Amino acid sequence: MSDALAPVVWTLAALLAIAGVAKLRSPAPAANAMARAGFGAGRSGARLTGLLECVIGAWVLLDPGVPALGALALAYATLASGIWAMRKADVADCGCFGESASLEPSHLHLAVNLMAAATCALAALSPPPGLRAVIERAPLEAVALTAGVAGAILLSYMAFTALPRAWSAYGSGQE
Repeated sequence: MSDALAPVVWTLAALLAIAGVAKLRSPAPAANAMARAGFGAGRSGARLTGLLECVIGAWVLLDPGVPALGALALAYATLASGIWAMRKADVADCGCFGESASLEPSHLHLAVNLMAAATCALAALSPPPGLRAVIERAPLEAVALTAGVAGAILLSYMAFTALPRAWSAYGSGQE
């Protein structure tokens, strides 16, 4: 089962790292969301959060052992608790992906973070291989796997950033 979860774990790790890079580049949205939810960490706190997300994401991609997967599960559980607090504080933008995307902390956002945490905890029971496993495959299989994971990462990013805007525009009569 560990090989079956590898692409999912890689996608979750990469998505966390992408969110981390966005916070490092543009900490203001995350800092504002954190402050409104009662976590007065400021821009330096948002940047530290982004740095931790990058480190955990890279760690899982390179060596997804039990400690790394535990850290990834904890990161997603922590993000879920932050989304919960932001929902209670009626925050309009969670700041997850910096200025590149405004994202409301919705029930779906909360559920996805909880599912990601549970998936990472499950993967820790039998850790999947790291990205090195791609190199060890036959060339066409490696290309297909890389393309599939890259597509999953892109679609996950788009689901968080573009889909909510498109969905709300669909029902509002905006063109």
